[in-house]
Amino acid sequence: MDFLTRLELDSPWTQSEQVVVNHILANPESVLATTPKQLAQTCYVSTSSLYRLLSKLGLDGFSTLQAEISKSLLHREKEKADVDKNFPFSHMQTHYEIIEQLKADYDSTLASQKNLFDLYSLYEACKAMRNAKAIDLYTSAGNLGFFKNFQFQLREIGVNVHMAENDYEQTLMAASAGPDHLAIVLTMEGRSSTIPAIAYALEQSRTPVILLSAPGYESVFQNVKAHLWIDHNEHHYRKISSFATRMSLLYTLDVLYAIYFQTSYEENLDKKFLYYHRLNPTIDD
Repeated sequence: MDFLTRLELDSPWTQSEQVVVNHILANPESVLATTPKQLAQTCYVSTSSLYRLLSKLGLDGFSTLQAEISKSLLHREKEKADVDKNFPFSHMQTHYEIIEQLKADYDSTLASQKNLFDLYSLYEACKAMRNAKAIDLYTSAGNLGFFKNFQFQLREIGVNVHMAENDYEQTLMAASAGPDHLAIVLTMEGRSSTIPAIAYALEQSRTPVILLSAPGYESVFQNVKAHLWIDHNEHHYRKISSFATRMSLLYTLDVLYAIYFQTSYEENLDKKFLYYHRLNPTIDD
């Protein structure tokens, strides 16, 4: 996660610190050409407030702040693509142009999603997955297919993974879970009417949660061990399709599977090959 993204998502600021944060996010380039005193004057705060903010951010000085901003701007420049996320192609374009537009959309989406990954959150998510005796998956509508594939990947290496598709079975699964289970919940913005019921049931059953959502979603879930952001820059329904969001979700689930697999790499390879040969005993390597 780059510095500016972390600054945007974090919120433990005092009122004066928030003024500085807002200015940095709105005018990052200007901070590269200013001094601590000038920035403090521009934001109508004291220089001591500015340096307290730097300390909270783990920065050892103003030059370090400028260096982090510079790196973030360079990173974000690579993400830019002249593609409308909701309407990445028009009725006037050729098949070749549609292919190119979708590729540009995917490239931009992957760069944005990579920027949202927080290594500590991924570490905590992997640890929670390893500690669970069973993993329960919760999502709805068009995302069910992605979670089914994730379930299939984990089952191929012997992980006990449950998934329910209708509302009642999902809430029942949450109610009958427990501290030795792990719930992986996807809700972009909490629109699903079953989310409050699932959250309540998981809280009552004391089930730990990995939450996947769009940035800015205010969680109603308790006992969240890791909160992973999903890049979500498309309108809820005014769009051709969820091209970008699907790519972000697939990338995230594949990363979760990969880091889990990597923790016992050789053992998981052995399991995967063993199970395959049990299914196909006549096939040689």
